[in-house]
Amino acid sequence: MREIAAQFGSDPSNITAKVDRLLELGLVERLDDPSDGRIKLISATAKGRRLSAELCSSREWLAEVLGRLGDDEVETVKTALDLLLRHDG
Repeated sequence: MREIAAQFGSDPSNITAKVDRLLELGLVERLDDPSDGRIKLISATAKGRRLSAELCSSREWLAEVLGRLGDDEVETVKTALDLLLRHDG
């Protein structure tokens, strides 16, 4: 959970709750780490991978639009997203 939290810049306790919800939905599963049984790994299920692929393909237009932006415009989008995330409550 710490590694996932670090990737998303979040607190591990928040990530644990989100992973628990993904478990309930059948989108991920917890597995024992083969090198250390005390450690749990999170892996997407077939259902989770399928849903993820569907979500990515439904947003291909966004990559296309963002790919046409100039450097200044990309910085503007980054700033706007930072502002939105900062006020996420």
